[in-house]
Amino acid sequence: MIRMFLLLFFFGMASAASGQTFPLNKQSLHRLHGKIGILHESVVTEAKIGDSVESGSAKIETITTFDALERVLNVQVIKDNELFSTLVYDYVGESMAPVRAVDYNADKSVYLIIEYKYDTNGRVTGEVYDRSWQKTFDKQREPVELEFYKYYEGMFSSIQLKQEFTGRITEQVFTKDDGTTAYKYQFTYDFRGSLKSTKYYNAFGRVVWRTVNTYDRYQRLKQQRMFMDNILTMVTDYTYELDAHENWIVRRADKRVMPNIYTQFVQGGVELTTRKLIYF
Repeated sequence: MIRMFLLLFFFGMASAASGQTFPLNKQSLHRLHGKIGILHESVVTEAKIGDSVESGSAKIETITTFDALERVLNVQVIKDNELFSTLVYDYVGESMAPVRAVDYNADKSVYLIIEYKYDTNGRVTGEVYDRSWQKTFDKQREPVELEFYKYYEGMFSSIQLKQEFTGRITEQVFTKDDGTTAYKYQFTYDFRGSLKSTKYYNAFGRVVWRTVNTYDRYQRLKQQRMFMDNILTMVTDYTYELDAHENWIVRRADKRVMPNIYTQFVQGGVELTTRKLIYF
């Protein structure tokens, strides 16, 4: 039971970062200084659950390529020093808004296609997922002879987005094929436009967890507090090393688990993210 809860909980946490594929095209939204052509990030995690520690339990690299208009062209994911996937964005002319994104496997076969929906003001309102190809691969993207329904059954097929007048996204609703809600997120921002809080709701509309962020004077994330059932469960403190352009190139996240009834459900430890930036 505990293992299943952990899997569901960390799936939800990961989805907060990766569920939506709409790109932050302007590099200012990444809080990057200077004009950058390539952003290479490597994340190594030393995980800790209870008394168990797995050193270097996860290492994932991403390489994001921008064009001269500061649009995201593609994002490559590398696992165990091998290419895992490439997400490629399609644009019309010099528009900053992509019309779709295609997720390719390492062998360049199609894995997933995402189409973006916009309102009359050009603001993104949703994403539609075509999983026709995805169902022929397992979780490690290895081809299977029969459609892998067991894994993909019940997954969301679209995301509906709500925005405030500034264009910042305030809600993501993940919807399944039958029209029911799989889960959703709600976001709030501070007066500088930085993400202040995130709430994760399950399919029944219950808040499973929420996070609250604080920032330093340079708007770099300084601390994140996570609550489950309004009980402080984990505190993550961030420190940075900067390059000559004042962009961070090393970020250390120290995750401290609070001693309470939810200790067994969260993962403490250290996460080290390094960046290599290539400037135009």
